[in-house]
Amino acid sequence: MFLEDIIVTEKMRGAGIGKLLFDGIVEVAKKEKVRRLEWQVLDWNEPAIKFYKKYNATLDPEWLNGKLTNHQLNLL
Repeated sequence: MFLEDIIVTEKMRGAGIGKLLFDGIVEVAKKEKVRRLEWQVLDWNEPAIKFYKKYNATLDPEWLNGKLTNHQLNLL
């Protein structure tokens, strides 16, 4: 299962909403008997990293995201 985004606005952070959402995703993954739940977090997003570490998540420090914008694609 790939988790695209969990977004909790800054105003609502600290209210436990992210935990409720993530716990719900974990329950769906367990119910569906998925073999792996994956997501990405940017290396500068310390609050999110700390959040995921509370779940004892494995965070890969070497994985890099690549992209080409429409402009870059048209230059190729």
